[in-house]
Amino acid sequence: MNKVRTAFLLIFYVITGCAQQTDKNEKQVGGNCESCDLMFEGMPTTLSWQTSLTDANEPGEPMIISGTIFKRDGKTPAPNVVLYVYQTNSKGLYSKASGQTQAVRHGHIRGWMKTDDQGRYEFRTIRPVAYPNSKIPQHIHPIIREQGLSLYWIDDFVFLKMIHY
Repeated sequence: MNKVRTAFLLIFYVITGCAQQTDKNEKQVGGNCESCDLMFEGMPTTLSWQTSLTDANEPGEPMIISGTIFKRDGKTPAPNVVLYVYQTNSKGLYSKASGQTQAVRHGHIRGWMKTDDQGRYEFRTIRPVAYPNSKIPQHIHPIIREQGLSLYWIDDFVFLKMIHY
């Protein structure tokens, strides 16, 4: 299995984002967030800092994405932040799994993790494929849920060119 290791640093509040108000006591971040509520459909009650979005039978190039989420200062790791991601399959579609009834618009390649005490997260997946007949690059959508703030998305993880080491 060819593994591509990609590290991303997500810095809160610096990247443009959007949010959906979920509790009147939460601070709003950004504007409205289209379909962010689908983040909660099927979310497990217990989350780890590591997860797998796909199983070994999923067509596509396997990869691992890992990184650290920092607090607003860009230096202090942010623990207990929920990161939800979803992406296209090997045909560039948000395909529904057999029997899937929740978050169908996000497809079956989706998952959740909660950053550890060092702000780390990691997920196994396949390299997403661009939408059919589109110039939009391959990407993975992230939605963030930080305690005391409304949920919000940040810019996508974008894959422009494959580099093998």
